[in-house]
Parts: sequence; C-alpha cells; structure tokens
Amino acid sequence: MLLRAVLTFPIRTVLEPLASSYKRQLAKQIAFHCGEGARVLDVGCNDGLVAYMIKEYEPSLAIVGVDVQARKPAMIKRILYDGRRLPFPDNSFDVVMANDVLHHVANMGWLLKEMRRVSKRYIIIKDHQKCAFFSQFFLSLADCFGNLPYGIPCVFNYKSLHEWAQLFGEADLKLAVGPENLELGFGLIRQHNPIFKLEKLNAQNL
Repeated sequence: MLLRAVLTFPIRTVLEPLASSYKRQLAKQIAFHCGEGARVLDVGCNDGLVAYMIKEYEPSLAIVGVDVQARKPAMIKRILYDGRRLPFPDNSFDVVMANDVLHHVANMGWLLKEMRRVSKRYIIIKDHQKCAFFSQFFLSLADCFGNLPYGIPCVFNYKSLHEWAQLFGEADLKLAVGPENLELGFGLIRQHNPIFKLEKLNAQNL
C-alpha cells in the first residue's frame, strides 16, 4: 500500500484537484434531482464526500450511505454490507442513488433491482456511457487512472445508451428525467457521463 502511494503520487497530484471540481458539479446536479426533504440512500458512497456536498446544496436532505468497504473515514453515516442484499426494508428511501458505481459491478441488474426494492419511487444513476468506437478504450484508461492509484478494482463494465435502457427495463424502471450529461465543460468527457433519474413502474405518488 505504501509503495503504491509513492508510485502513484504524481498521478494523484494531478487527479485530485480535477476530482474535487468533478464531484462538486456532480453534487450540484444530483441535489437538484433529489428535491427537498427527501430521505436518500447513497449506494457505494465511499467516503461520503459527494453526499456531503449534495447536502451543502440541499440541506433538507437526509442521506445515508452504504458500501462494501471502509478505506476512508466517512463524512456521512455509512453502513457496510456484503455487496448483495441492501440491508434495508422495502420502500425505505424516497431516492436511491449510485454515482459512478455500477460500472464497478459485474452484475448490474442485481444491484439495480435491490436499489429499486428499497426505493419508494426514484433511483438516480450517474455512470458512464459507451458512445463511439474508442469509448471502451477511453473509459477503461480513465478508470485505471482514476481508481487504481487508490486500490479500487476496475471491472470495465460500460454500457451504451441502448444497453442502459434495456437494463433499466429489465429492472422495471422507466426514465423520469434524462438522460442528461454531467456539465463538465468538456465535450468528449461530457458525452461519456450521463445522469439518469428513474422511476419505479408501479410507484405511488410520494
């Protein structure tokens, strides 16, 4: 771990200021989609920084995080679980979100169905999208630089817009808003970073 930290120091020096700006813009857009006063579950919350930033934009939100690891201290309440069944009853949260998490999961469909189960109505997904011939290579390279220096394994499980739509349909979810792109100001990066606000097909009004 120490050797990795030393060897990747130059990469992290460049990445971390960019990551902070990225997370700030992500938090701003996600906060808008959560609305006011919602109880929110952040799946794969890591250290909870994005959730903490979301609350800065919308203080009325109550956010709980869940993750399979605790590499860093959490800035929000974080519950550890086994990566399979989310440790909450059905319909526990107004909104369930996963930010840059699903492409790290081999079985996306299972996790989406679990997120649907514990949500009363809405699911928000920010992830990556394959949209051109070189997308898989570009996204894989960016994933390696962004995650491997921190010891986070990469699965490289990226979907096209059509594949995302198919996955959502199989989980009985429909688009409520979007997809919209994360507003980073860079066309190449922007088109690979969609945000989906999804709704359960049988959801009742909140």
